[in-house]
Amino acid sequence: AVIYRIKGGSLIVSRTEEFFWLMAWSVFIWFLFELANLRLQNWHYMFLPSDKSLRWSGYFLAYATVLPGLFETTELIATAGLFKAARIRPLKATPRLLKTLFIAGAAALILPLAMPRYFFALIWVAFTLLLEPVNYRLGLRSLLRDLGEGSAAKLAQLLTGGFICGFLWEFWNFKAGAKWLYTVPLVG
Repeated sequence: AVIYRIKGGSLIVSRTEEFFWLMAWSVFIWFLFELANLRLQNWHYMFLPSDKSLRWSGYFLAYATVLPGLFETTELIATAGLFKAARIRPLKATPRLLKTLFIAGAAALILPLAMPRYFFALIWVAFTLLLEPVNYRLGLRSLLRDLGEGSAAKLAQLLTGGFICGFLWEFWNFKAGAKWLYTVPLVG
């Protein structure tokens, strides 16, 4: 509502089809993380409803909110004008850099699955490292393209949006009935 009031449009109201696609992609992507967690064993759920249809409805609803929540929060930060002047020295996206990022993404996907005790955290950056070079080469929206133009605004807004969402999700989870608990190697 705040974004709509300021800009006259928002993800939910003005780009509703994109919003619903984002929900579907959010479920798909979160299930990939859940699949990886079968090996990582970094979190588990407690006090879930015993009725499977209710439990799976809850999974889908919760997972469908991740990307829309992140991008709506990021759009709110951008609408407020935060970080809009964030500049860096332009980063040249050379073929070598694109290849290096892609290989780093593959490693960040494989290492946690091969040695989860030591590399579990890499799973959270794997898909970004893998997909940014692909987006760039296909001419799609890309953080690399923004950084190539010397703009760090979108990256700063996304990181801040992620921090805000992560804080709120953990805050709400703390006292929730059905919740997740972490079992992170080396730190408990």
